[in-house]
Amino acid sequence: MMRVVCFWNAEKSIWHTYMTNLSVESFSAEEIYLLYKFRWEIEMIFKELKSDFELGKLRSSRDTVVKVNVYTALIRMTISRQLYKKMVLSEEIESEREKFSPKMWSTVLVENLAIFFNLIHDEIFCSYDLRERIEILFRTLRSQSKRIVPTATTRSKILNI
Repeated sequence: MMRVVCFWNAEKSIWHTYMTNLSVESFSAEEIYLLYKFRWEIEMIFKELKSDFELGKLRSSRDTVVKVNVYTALIRMTISRQLYKKMVLSEEIESEREKFSPKMWSTVLVENLAIFFNLIHDEIFCSYDLRERIEILFRTLRSQSKRIVPTATTRSKILNI
């Protein structure tokens, strides 16, 4: 037996409609809404892992190699999400925080990982001041992560300071 559940999202002023086989006795409309909301988040995570973290094109079918690739992607994604949260919270203007997109952040971060690693290397092994390079990097990441098309035009500027 199928069930149609409609849920009003007052925050966005829209109806959400779901078709499910979960019974009325077991799940309320609000619970169905939350289940599907979380399901969508999971779908988006898989999409991000496949595209940005390259799990969609594994070059080996050996179990150990696949596991290493999956764990590496999960670690990268965890780091990415933590940096994303810090980036959003560092935005002082509340309305600007809403412009950040996790998907765009993921794309921008992956494109700029070499710069991150260079900065980490230089911080550990070099004696010169990196504050200006770090500030340029974070300004770049902040602006590129606000649902715009990322560009790598600032890479040479960041690396050469």
